[in-house]
Amino acid sequence: DRISGKSACNRYSAEIGEGESPGEIRISQAITTRMACAEQLMEIETHYLQALATVTGFSFHAGSLVLTGQTVDGVLFSLLFTAATADTP
Repeated sequence: DRISGKSACNRYSAEIGEGESPGEIRISQAITTRMACAEQLMEIETHYLQALATVTGFSFHAGSLVLTGQTVDGVLFSLLFTAATADTP
């Protein structure tokens, strides 16, 4: 199975599957388009895609998807996703 979306600058796609333990998930390193963007946006995108590749859990909170994980530096994080609307760019 695959996930896809748009990060700070580029579109991305990655494999998603079951993790090593029950209730865990794994997301592969994403492949992306190669659009040129401002350096600040590229830095944000790099951090986001690195975090996405270390996700191990998911839940739902108030109708939004929450992905959780731990960076290689040991920092715990949560990524909150809300549904796009018709007027979302």
